[in-house]
Amino acid sequence: MTKHAYILEKCSQLIFARFCIILKLTYGIATVADFAVVWKTYQIIRISSMYRLRLLILLCLLGLGSLVNGQDQRVNSYKGASSFGIGLGLPYGALGIRGSTYLANGFSIFGGIGYHLVGVGYNFGILADFPSSHAFQFYLTAMYGTNGAIWIRGGSDENRVYAGPSFGMGMKINASGGNYFDLGLLVPIRSSEFMDAYDRIDNSPFYEDVSSPWPVLIVLGYNFNMN
Repeated sequence: MTKHAYILEKCSQLIFARFCIILKLTYGIATVADFAVVWKTYQIIRISSMYRLRLLILLCLLGLGSLVNGQDQRVNSYKGASSFGIGLGLPYGALGIRGSTYLANGFSIFGGIGYHLVGVGYNFGILADFPSSHAFQFYLTAMYGTNGAIWIRGGSDENRVYAGPSFGMGMKINASGGNYFDLGLLVPIRSSEFMDAYDRIDNSPFYEDVSSPWPVLIVLGYNFNMN
C-alpha cells in the first residue's frame, strides 16, 4: 500500500469514528474509549507539514465560499415560511425528520419523529429566532417529547424510551436556495421515571459498564426550504 493510500484509509477511519461519536453523543452513550479510538487514529495519520498547510488553506477557501453563498440567501424566518429537515438530535426524533412552519416572523412551531435507540422518538416544540443580517442566525428552543432511552445489549424488559421537556439554543447556517444547516445544544429534563430506572440498573450487580445519561445533547441537521 502506498503512503497516500494509507493516509486516505486512515482519514476515512477517522471520519467514520467521528461520525459514530456524534451519533452516540446524540443518544448520550459515548464513552472515553470512543474518543480514544479517534485520537489513536489521528496519531497514526502522519501528514507532512506542507500537506497540512494545503489542507488548511482548502478548508478556509471552502468556508469563505459557503459564507459568501450564504449572504445571498438569508435564512427563511418570516411568517408562513416552512421547512422539512433530516438530522440527528431530539428535534428530529433522535435520528429522523422534522417539519416546521413560522406562525409569525421569528417564531415557529415544529414536530419531529425518528428512531431513538430502542423505539420511536418524537418531539414537538417552539423556536424563536434572533434577527440577523448575516449568513447565520441564533435561536432559542423548547420542546416536549422523548429525551431519554435505556438500552441494554442483548435485549431486556428495561429497554424503552422516556419523555420529558428539553430546552436549548442553536444556530442556523445558510445554504443555497433558502436551505440551512441546524446546529444546537439541548438540556433534557429527564423524568423521574427515567431516573428511577437508570438508578435501578446502575445499582444492580447484574449490569456492567452502565453509561451515565449526558446532561447536554447535540443537534445536527439539514433543512430544506418548502416555499
